[in-house]
Amino acid sequence: MTGNIAGDQNPRVGTACSYEIKPSGLSLVLNGDYKWYLFKKQKNGSWKDITGKPKTGEKVTYKFGEIALGIEFQMKVYEIKKGLLTGFPSTRELAGSLIIIPISNKVPKIDKVVLFNRGVKDFNKASYHDTLIAQAHCIAMFNKEIEFHLWEDDAPGKGHDANINKNNRHTRSYKARVNEKGIAEVSIPLMSDEKILRQMANQFLMKGDRNEGANHEYYVTATYSGQILGASQVNVDVANPDYKGQPQNQPQPKPQPEKHTPKFPAGQGGGPKQPDTKGNIIEAVFIDNKGNELSKVAVGDKVRVRIHSKNMVGKHIQYVIWESDSVFHDEVYRSRMIKIPADICDTSGFVITKAIFEKGTGSPIGGPDSYTQNYFIEIISKDLSAESQKFGVNSDGLMEVEKVRSAVVVQKQPEPEKPTNGKCFCNRKITGEELKEMVIAMRKATFDEAGENFYKWNKDTLFTGGHEQFTIKTYEKFAEVLNKTFESYDINTCIRKIHFLGQCYHETGSFVKSVEGKKSQEYWYDPYRGRGFIHLTLLGNYQKFKDNSGYDVVNTPKLVSTNIEIAAMSSGWYWKYNDIGDINPFADKDSIFDTSRLVNKPNATKSSSIIGYNQRINAINALKIVFKYPQECVSLGNKEDAKEKTTCPSGLKSCICLDKFTVENGFIKHSRIVENHVSVIEHGTFKDPKTSVQKIILHRTAGGTTQACINAFKGGRKNKKGGIDHYGTHFVVGKNGIITQTANLTKVTWHCAGWNSKSIGIEVVGFAIDKDGKPTLGLKGQNPVVGWENLTEEQAKSAACLVKALLNYYNLDKSKIDCHEHLAPKEAGEGQIVYNAIKGYL
Repeated sequence: MTGNIAGDQNPRVGTACSYEIKPSGLSLVLNGDYKWYLFKKQKNGSWKDITGKPKTGEKVTYKFGEIALGIEFQMKVYEIKKGLLTGFPSTRELAGSLIIIPISNKVPKIDKVVLFNRGVKDFNKASYHDTLIAQAHCIAMFNKEIEFHLWEDDAPGKGHDANINKNNRHTRSYKARVNEKGIAEVSIPLMSDEKILRQMANQFLMKGDRNEGANHEYYVTATYSGQILGASQVNVDVANPDYKGQPQNQPQPKPQPEKHTPKFPAGQGGGPKQPDTKGNIIEAVFIDNKGNELSKVAVGDKVRVRIHSKNMVGKHIQYVIWESDSVFHDEVYRSRMIKIPADICDTSGFVITKAIFEKGTGSPIGGPDSYTQNYFIEIISKDLSAESQKFGVNSDGLMEVEKVRSAVVVQKQPEPEKPTNGKCFCNRKITGEELKEMVIAMRKATFDEAGENFYKWNKDTLFTGGHEQFTIKTYEKFAEVLNKTFESYDINTCIRKIHFLGQCYHETGSFVKSVEGKKSQEYWYDPYRGRGFIHLTLLGNYQKFKDNSGYDVVNTPKLVSTNIEIAAMSSGWYWKYNDIGDINPFADKDSIFDTSRLVNKPNATKSSSIIGYNQRINAINALKIVFKYPQECVSLGNKEDAKEKTTCPSGLKSCICLDKFTVENGFIKHSRIVENHVSVIEHGTFKDPKTSVQKIILHRTAGGTTQACINAFKGGRKNKKGGIDHYGTHFVVGKNGIITQTANLTKVTWHCAGWNSKSIGIEVVGFAIDKDGKPTLGLKGQNPVVGWENLTEEQAKSAACLVKALLNYYNLDKSKIDCHEHLAPKEAGEGQIVYNAIKGYL
């Protein structure tokens, strides 16, 4: 029997609607068992069964959430008929169907805006070390982008006063999309912009006030489509570090660890702990890069924090490092907010710089903590739902941090570590005598323009030239700072040390000068001329090194050429973290050309473009003789385990993101990759198939299937001359997670203006959507693009696998992932929604 479904074809989201099967034609009654099924229309036009457990009966109710807004559904009801005889299976017959498209139930608006300090007892109090949370609670605005701005309040009363506070808006904006719960949320880290915010807050005062007082008051506004639609009504008071309200002889109390947070002495055999009744944070310890627990370190060492927790995965914490004093503890380091990925997680850590150590020095002259300090860890939960408990802190077992004293008061230093096998330099320290032998060998193997070797002029002396010089320049000190650099920046094998030292040798003019040029010479980039063992050059690199190390080399750039520890650290930092990427993998391949160009001229395609290339070759080859490489290297031929184990986002044991895949004739040969060569999108060849690629660029197809994308690649686009231009990317990732390679990896494709010859492009299948949540291209006569279709889980995982594999293949780090709209004119959010979906898997 056939019938019709009676009910609203455009139900309002959030409202329960009734649907009933009605007889049709001459049928007057219903006399069967009925099951109801619901299908969702896919972008390729097919229908996906999303029923789950079918509803039963002649009359049922459905309620659609806001995430279903504007999506087409098909409701089907089947009559279930029992078999004619016992033992015969039942059958089903379609009784009716109905097309449904849910519509909005409410007028779109921002209902409430809040600003708070997550995870503390008083949500409306904060310091400039904290990260504030801004939320916009929205109605009927799913997937819309909200922009937040932070304001310092000098106006009386609640809310936003645009007239009085017109000069008090922070220049930075924060953007987020409204989720299915109707909330757009952003994090606002105050520490990253503390200097700007404090200057802005102290510049203007509330009418009648003489100063800003003990607190700066902040609120946020939420903007949609350029209009402010809401402001937080309760300010967050941020402690004003510049407030001088107390008498001169009574300094303000120093910040101290919070009373309710867990705290952990570091090292083995620590003091007694007060148990955590909730069991959330179990332990926190200092570890080194190998995962070994630390009880004693020195300034210049890198430390990491291992956090052992329970029921905290997905929640946010912040750790603070305190120097332990009998009266007041000194804060020396505060991490950014960290999302807990597992019950036991290791943080990226930080280097205990001289600046960090000095924060823990209570007395400026000769105090006990001027040379040795003890640190403990405080864990602060940043989620409202997680409670933190107090753990005991005891002086026993704290991690001891030692600062090397001057030569006048230095104690007897321990003997250098002996090599484990007496031959190889892998994973062991170099002694001062061994370093001298290496320098002499390189000087005897390299020659000046007159044909004299550098040993003739310099013998075994160190850093005797240049207008900026180190105060300590013995081989023992030189070996000490190099060994710390090797450990901090993974320069841990013979061949890595050989290439690093060989490049440092040439950069410093055979270890004679720590600064570029003569004092009388002027450079357009002064005062940020080249300094250090590998020349740190230009303001951008000085700033990045400052951010990483804590040393203020921006205001005092000569630190890099006058402090041998900083010179070594900056060189290791550049070797591992320069803009092009980690140089260690090129050293592993023993590629003198690549290590030379990455130090001297990253875009060089021939050796003649590299300054002093022959000198670099001779220095590296001389070191190989001293190192007895490769004859006695224990690491040669052994595949090293990754320092941090990675897993495939898709959970596969064999995947391109884990394996060293094969590339034949420009195409990846792996079970994860489907080849569908579209030769018309290839326009020329990369200058170098590996080193030319500097970015992985993310795109969306604005279509529903991989095949539709490939068809668009083949069809091309008409140009102004009436011809056809063919655009395309090297890869397409479908909604089902299948990865298709469409172009040869040695070939340039047109996918991002200005970057085609320097990048690989990835298209991720998905529509652009309009204000009603429907597909649009934003063309004339169509609704404008306001957002993008979310990636499927399979698609996000596969895209992440592909990006990880390409980063490994091209020796790039994650900073080289970019979005189309960030590099060329394009619809906002096109690549960003892809990056947001995959970043958690990278």
